[in-house]
Amino acid sequence: KHGISENRRGGRVSIKAKIVGMGSLRHLELTVANTRERDTAKRSGRVGGVGLSNIRDRLRSLYGGDAVVELILSESGIATAKLSIPVGESLAIRGNAVEILS
Repeated sequence: KHGISENRRGGRVSIKAKIVGMGSLRHLELTVANTRERDTAKRSGRVGGVGLSNIRDRLRSLYGGDAVVELILSESGIATAKLSIPVGESLAIRGNAVEILS
């Protein structure tokens, strides 16, 4: 019962990753967006449940206040999950791959 699996007619999924910031302040930002059924699109804004709360708790234990996760349901029928975690200088994005630097 997650995301696009609830859409009987199928839909679209978009996954994006980018690194923002500089030096030790860099973050990896991951965004996953998918279409939703029209009747579920009536609920819009920021939402969450037990799973999202557990993810937030886990991120807080790993990164303190430096990581963020949010779920946004738009009125246009798009659900967007955004995750931002600190990576410092340990990651690079090359083409379609995230590379761990040693």
